[in-house]
Amino acid sequence: MPIGHRVDHPLVAGARFVVGGETVEVFGPRAEQLAHRLAISEWRGGSGLADRIGAHVADDEGRADELELDEHEQRALLQAADELVAAADAPPEDLLRLRDALGRSVAS
Repeated sequence: MPIGHRVDHPLVAGARFVVGGETVEVFGPRAEQLAHRLAISEWRGGSGLADRIGAHVADDEGRADELELDEHEQRALLQAADELVAAADAPPEDLLRLRDALGRSVAS
């Protein structure tokens, strides 16, 4: 799916993550759910990463830069994404794409 294509609505906020050389766009409220999971996690960098994610959520007019993640951040975000996917009856496509990209990147 092209980077410019929005899953939900073109004017709704989103965040763009760079994972293993791939850019994955996530619907803003889902990015905020991921940030919340990180903030309450036991990982000591969770709060800082949650703040960075929150700062990168923007609408199309104020599009934030892409958020590049190091290996530790990718692992923590993968765990948060796994938790959200497991809790959903029908996980949204953007969350599944992010989780899959994180899984591929962490495994390599």
